[in-house]
Amino acid sequence: MNALKNSTDTKRLFVAIPIAGEAAVYCLNVQNSLKAFAGDSIRYTGRNCSDVNEKFHLTLEFLGDTSIHEIDDITERIERAVNTKPFSFSCGNCKFFGSPGNSGSVFISVKDETGELDNLNRSLKGFSRENFHPHITIGRRKSPDREQISQLISFTDEERSGPRFTVSEIVLFSSDLNASGPVYTALKRVPVGNK
Repeated sequence: MNALKNSTDTKRLFVAIPIAGEAAVYCLNVQNSLKAFAGDSIRYTGRNCSDVNEKFHLTLEFLGDTSIHEIDDITERIERAVNTKPFSFSCGNCKFFGSPGNSGSVFISVKDETGELDNLNRSLKGFSRENFHPHITIGRRKSPDREQISQLISFTDEERSGPRFTVSEIVLFSSDLNASGPVYTALKRVPVGNK
């Protein structure tokens, strides 16, 4: 028997909040402004997706390559963690994280005024993150370049304020990597306030 796992036995998984409605349109508008500013130097989130309501998400936890046999257990852990009624947060400014010589991300900051995102993250015992900084990634820089970093910092210094978004579900996604970018598939949907 081969000791290596068969690639069909694992999936690249993450737990996230899908962003839809006005918040998704806001993210798309900022992303389009970024495209006009930075062009092809950024790999844009959701480029394989034509529906704005499926382009963006707020990652609660990246699980990586995970056995497909664990999907039901992970879903049960999510269901146990989601013991709140639907809640909302505000979309904020566009921000940049990165440095010369390293890749970086452009994202929409999130204002968790109620603390519910942080509470949800802590409730996801077994795969919750310390130093959780909720955000919505809209692109990743392709090439580390000091001049481009200065330009991105200039772009992200512009003050923006986005709409509130009501969280109604948590989704377990798979991420399939291909030449044109990742393709995300919702495997399990857990409604917020399911208890």
